[in-house]
Amino acid sequence: MPRIVPCQSLPFSGFPARIRDCGQTRVMSTVIKTVLLLAPAYVYLYINAVYSLKSSHLHYREPLTDLVSQMQETSTAVQNSTNGGHPSTSVYRALEIDHTKASHSLWSEDAQCSKFLVNFGKNIEGTLLLSFPRSGNTWTRYLLEGATGIFTSSVFNDPSLTKAGFLGEVSSLSHNNTIVTKYHFLQKNHHATDPCILLIRNPIRAIASLWAFKIVTSWDVKHVAVIDNSRYNTSEFRNFYQNMLNRWMDVIRNALENSRLRLLPMYYEQLREDPIKEVRRMLNFLRLKPNEERLVCVARHITGKMKGGQKKFNPYTKNEMNQAQEAVKIVNNLLVKRGLPPLPDYSKYEN
Repeated sequence: MPRIVPCQSLPFSGFPARIRDCGQTRVMSTVIKTVLLLAPAYVYLYINAVYSLKSSHLHYREPLTDLVSQMQETSTAVQNSTNGGHPSTSVYRALEIDHTKASHSLWSEDAQCSKFLVNFGKNIEGTLLLSFPRSGNTWTRYLLEGATGIFTSSVFNDPSLTKAGFLGEVSSLSHNNTIVTKYHFLQKNHHATDPCILLIRNPIRAIASLWAFKIVTSWDVKHVAVIDNSRYNTSEFRNFYQNMLNRWMDVIRNALENSRLRLLPMYYEQLREDPIKEVRRMLNFLRLKPNEERLVCVARHITGKMKGGQKKFNPYTKNEMNQAQEAVKIVNNLLVKRGLPPLPDYSKYEN
């Protein structure tokens, strides 16, 4: 029979007397093991919290090499996620640059980011960037141009945007030289087989912003202007709201009911909340490998020049708010029916 050694005779002289008995020693051993097991998780959470805090500032400055590795940590998870109900692809496409055409520097005053130019491409598969007006389309174009280095185009040929550096504004989907093309409405079955990023914003915020865009006459400030609250208290705005709410539903309904093979819903509120994460989703949908240095520069200059002004004022009556909620339910049901993510809870966002 083996000799049983009393607990008190074990060599615990290095421990305080109060934990020398066997029961307390087992407890202490369990605590130490648990701490060692959880330590890596706490380190990861600390690093993630620090990076999130940095990303919340619009113009933080750190060497690109210090931030690129941090950005790469989230890339794999996004690449393995789903794109609007469609499996993501691991096959990236290469983009050919047209060096015979003009280029543009988004961040010429930033020594670490000025090397990244935006160019026209060649033989690029066309993708629609579809949204109801004032849903963040122009800002999304800026984010994509910064992330990809390829211009975006539009069906509107807005001279104020060309002046602001969106040189692809004069191009179109059929030219196959831009990464996405801006649309605000599509007839049913029009471009039904083209890939589409569908950008959706809370209708009460989009319509209020569109009214300000309509009221302001100067094209130099139309995209960023904020008007006085009293400009909403008119019968013209009440009629405008009714017409535009139906239009908001039509834009989304047509996109969802068309026989599109590839459709990515992008929710403006989530884009504002975490721009780099949502840009990664768009890059994955576009089958483009993220350029981590470019994404760091996008994060450092997140607003760009043409992001619209944000207004917390609510100009709507109780009945109008109820109508908007019903419209949101209809659109949300269409999204879910197609197997796409539901709309965000708009009550959590002020504007």
